[in-house]
Amino acid sequence: MVLELQNKWDELIGQSVPVSKLTTDLKWVELTNKLANLIIKNCNGSSLVLDIGAGDGSLYFLIKKICRLYAAIEPSGIMVKRFRSKVNNYICQGIGEDLPYQSGIFDLAILNSALDHCFNPVSVIAEAYRILKPGGKIFLLLTNEGAWYKNLFKKYNLLRKNNCREHLFHFIPGD
Repeated sequence: MVLELQNKWDELIGQSVPVSKLTTDLKWVELTNKLANLIIKNCNGSSLVLDIGAGDGSLYFLIKKICRLYAAIEPSGIMVKRFRSKVNNYICQGIGEDLPYQSGIFDLAILNSALDHCFNPVSVIAEAYRILKPGGKIFLLLTNEGAWYKNLFKKYNLLRKNNCREHLFHFIPGD
């Protein structure tokens, strides 16, 4: 059931209350750049990387210098097509709850704003650990539902959360 729903991800895209252009054009870019810098700073220059929920592949261009192999998995067929139009690397359509890789082969697993879209975040993290080599690292970026600006615009934020079918979880720092 979860696999069937997650593979129909494209039906959910664009059905929620949109976020602001400030968020999409500035804040997300800034956060992705910070995540990329953290990954580069904490990894050697020859890593086997799995990007879980890779979206359109934008993160790849920021971290490619540390990648010996960059692989990606993404539930949205639309995003897989966008990814392939930008990045000539390996991507498959699938879900983080059921990664189609052998255990212990990757140095890094990345979940860049993806965990809040998963049906079972605990299962996704367990799968990410499973595919890592001993001493491998997981890099995780989450949306902070407790952010000051979301508290400032409570009515809009509540409307967004209540009508957001593709964000299945709304994490706060304590989570």
